[in-house]
Amino acid sequence: MYLTTTQSTLLHSALAVVSPPLREFDLLAFANLHRITPSRPVSLSSMPSEILLHIRSLLLPMLISHFISVSASSLQRYEAALRYLMCPHCAFYNQYVYGLDVWKWHPCSCAPACPNPKQFRDRHHWLESYLSRKSLWFRGLSPQTPSSSTAIWDIVTEVLKDFECEAIWKGSGGLGAARLPLLSRQDSRPIVVVPRICESVNSAKEHSVGVSLRQLERDLGLSWDYSEPCQRPPDLVVALDHPAPDLAAPSNHPEIDIVTAGSTVISFLETAKISGVVIAIFEATMTLLTSVFSVFTSFFMLFFTVLCYYSRPGALRLL
Repeated sequence: MYLTTTQSTLLHSALAVVSPPLREFDLLAFANLHRITPSRPVSLSSMPSEILLHIRSLLLPMLISHFISVSASSLQRYEAALRYLMCPHCAFYNQYVYGLDVWKWHPCSCAPACPNPKQFRDRHHWLESYLSRKSLWFRGLSPQTPSSSTAIWDIVTEVLKDFECEAIWKGSGGLGAARLPLLSRQDSRPIVVVPRICESVNSAKEHSVGVSLRQLERDLGLSWDYSEPCQRPPDLVVALDHPAPDLAAPSNHPEIDIVTAGSTVISFLETAKISGVVIAIFEATMTLLTSVFSVFTSFFMLFFTVLCYYSRPGALRLL
């Protein structure tokens, strides 16, 4: 028995579990559950467990969707900033040679402020680093620690360990042949959540595993469908308003870090294409004008030569 999910869903679910809003709810709802005294007023923890679990099951998907929306906006803003900060010549060259996907572009040595596109392998790598820094901030740790780029995977491992489960990449040769560590970050294949001990033979053990997986699916919000921020087409370019955005780390308040994209006027790539057409037309026009000017100059020199010959005095003529 196993659960199948995506990399983005699992990472954002783990981030939501350690986020301050959900931790505060768990603390208020389940820390002192049903501990009511005559001198203590009725609080959130005095509600029935079923109602609290239902509220949590609705709150968690909302947090996951919120963090996915923030990640998608931040990723879109980062990609647009790579184009914005790169000089026009390097941007035009990269777009002409490597296509619209900025993750395949080469660095721009003309603009020192432009970040290196090769800093991250692809969108998934950027997402891991971005969520890792957020998770460290949620835990009150510095995002500059040596494991800052993989911290989110450590949280995934810790969260799944509470349910006696682990996550592996889904391979084509069956689950047994696909037990690769998540930190390998090979591609965007689906992720499978399986029990740590899969040698369940008797029906009692199988029933226990099924209960654990259903509880994990409920408590991590994995039964909902979420959008995938890393699957945005590369040709969707958003123009940025001046000044250029800060590309360092997540903001000081990532739980409310909702980034709005700049107004969509004309994209840089469209401008580059128009510039290329204009340059081609200009070169063709200059070539034509040069040819016409050369022909005109030749006829003028011939006419001037004949005119000078016949305008000389007769005494100076040899013929």
